[in-house]
Amino acid sequence: MPEQNWTQNRSRTLTELIRNQGRFKRPKSDIELIEHSIQRECKAPIYARLASNGALCVDTNRTGRSPADRYIVEGKYSSRINWNPVNKEMPREVFLALIDRVMDHVEHLAEPLFFSDDLYIGKDSQYRQPIRLATKYAWHHLFGRNFFIKGDQHDGSGTPWTLLSIPSFVTVPERDSTHSDGVIAIDLDEQVILIANRTYGGCEWKAFFTAMNTLLPLDNVLTMHCGANITKKDGKVTLFLGLSGTGKTALSAVRIASSLATTGMPGGLTAFLILLEAVMRNCMI
Repeated sequence: MPEQNWTQNRSRTLTELIRNQGRFKRPKSDIELIEHSIQRECKAPIYARLASNGALCVDTNRTGRSPADRYIVEGKYSSRINWNPVNKEMPREVFLALIDRVMDHVEHLAEPLFFSDDLYIGKDSQYRQPIRLATKYAWHHLFGRNFFIKGDQHDGSGTPWTLLSIPSFVTVPERDSTHSDGVIAIDLDEQVILIANRTYGGCEWKAFFTAMNTLLPLDNVLTMHCGANITKKDGKVTLFLGLSGTGKTALSAVRIASSLATTGMPGGLTAFLILLEAVMRNCMI
């Protein structure tokens, strides 16, 4: 695959490759994804099955994300990122070579990828981002379609992000310059997220949160890892902050009008933000 294809518009090229090769299918419903998963993904390592309440259960082989395997691709935002053992840079030429290998792998898969282009991240229309989701596993697709915001098919008004999840592609550190046998690579310039050999569904939304938490502050939008609750009567907002798994979403759902695991607030709640800044300064002192 010629490298120049990727340097022009890699997000569009990814989608065109999948379409042109007939390597995708658009699910008609969540039921279709559930049925496919329990029929085709019922063996190791997923063991997809239905719980007694009808929910789809899977084994993820991991109980959390893989921060050591996450990379941000070198680009125009590199000077704005605090590079450290957690925020690791991947040279662009390494990412291009990796994408080439992944797409070659996709060409030889027995079944096409699941594909959706009617998903979004972010509630605020000014900042919401369209998402193209392409996954090998049906349950990964179901996870994305339940977590991200469903809407109309993208109208072309904004450049969509493309998330490509291929758990069957195993990275080789010596060949791919990765930390281990899997990788999460985020290209902020071309709006592409690649997840390889990682079955934990949370890698999907964690990768997008990394992207949004990097880009939205550049538009003067404060991002927080929180749950948000808006009262229906008077529109008052309550935010629940805390570590993952401490109940932010559960608490925000008690009398919910909207809830996001990561919330971006552009112009509103100015007094609260000033108060929050003061509290943070005192905590740091």
